[in-house]
Amino acid sequence: MSRIEFELHYEHAFDIRLNFHDRLAFGPVSGGARHGYTSIGEGSLVWGPLLNGKVLDYSGADWPVIRADGVGRWDVFFVSIARSVR
Repeated sequence: MSRIEFELHYEHAFDIRLNFHDRLAFGPVSGGARHGYTSIGEGSLVWGPLLNGKVLDYSGADWPVIRADGVGRWDVFFVSIARSVR
């Protein structure tokens, strides 16, 4: 089996400023983890060299899971109204 080599190139596309609204915490649940919910509020923005716009007010949320050992994972979903700069 041959090895495939490749080189990664990174380019900064955009920054996001999220303003949060409501926050809820649940747990501990099965396995000792804690779950949370933080909704997106008003006035959130998307800006950068490749994308500019805003986040639709109240269009999504952050769903964190904090494991019993303190390691966290964040799943964030929202709708952005933006245009490509290129």
